[in-house]
Amino acid sequence: QPAVAHMKPVRAALGARAAQAISGDEITRYIGARKEAGASLATIDRELELVKRAFSLARRNGKAAFAPYIPRVCKANSNAREGFLDEPEFKAILREIPDEDFRDVLRWQFLTGMRHGEIGKLGWAAYDATTGTIRLAAKDAKTGRARSFPLYGELAKIIKRRKARRLTALPLIFHSKGRSVLAPTRGAGYTSRLRGLWRDAAKRAGLAGIVSYDLRRTAVRNLSAAGVPERVIMAISGHETRAVFDRYRIVDERDVRGAFESLAGFLGKDRQKRKVVPFRRTAPVQPQRSSGL
Repeated sequence: QPAVAHMKPVRAALGARAAQAISGDEITRYIGARKEAGASLATIDRELELVKRAFSLARRNGKAAFAPYIPRVCKANSNAREGFLDEPEFKAILREIPDEDFRDVLRWQFLTGMRHGEIGKLGWAAYDATTGTIRLAAKDAKTGRARSFPLYGELAKIIKRRKARRLTALPLIFHSKGRSVLAPTRGAGYTSRLRGLWRDAAKRAGLAGIVSYDLRRTAVRNLSAAGVPERVIMAISGHETRAVFDRYRIVDERDVRGAFESLAGFLGKDRQKRKVVPFRRTAPVQPQRSSGL
């Protein structure tokens, strides 16, 4: 579990100390020690969030009288991903992943922008064959809000393939050889296994550095480019706030380059056709005499 891993350095440094002995200075020293150890700012923040949560629970249960000030060391959006995938790039990586079950998970995320955990929890009870929709239950959504997806095009093909692989003993839509795609594999969680599969496939496809979570951002960008209203995109991807939506929708350099290429084409193509009319100031309009009404 990620939380257990993040608690190891916290326990090693602060676990033997009484809560009242942990001051703001102790937290500052801990941050400095973790930086010297090479931990990323985002990792340190995750560790400190667990410390903050522990103090919050202790105060609520009357086991601590105060909580030290625990700052954020990672500035907002400082580690936000900025990668995008074009469809040919995505397909090139997909061809290098040998597991068809995981390929379907990635295809679904590329189209919907759903989180890995949400995809892994989708069961056949969420599938409505009459209306051709999938409904993510509120209990399975990170935000606690239910969402639904109409099954058009590639999404319908994915569900058709999953039907062929459906197991009576396992109600999940996305599974790998009869096990949940979220099940631990050799001590690593699903996300860790997926990252390994994706990383190796990206290297073989000549696209090293692109991570699987970029698919979520890519889905948001593609829906926006297709003209889908932002409020609808947020409903599909499960973003609650506009600030988080903006974080994912970072303009690709290719978008900017394409804009200037379009501008250059417009100016070059139309320059000969346009007749330049010099600007002339018109005579001032004479005020009308009042009629007394």
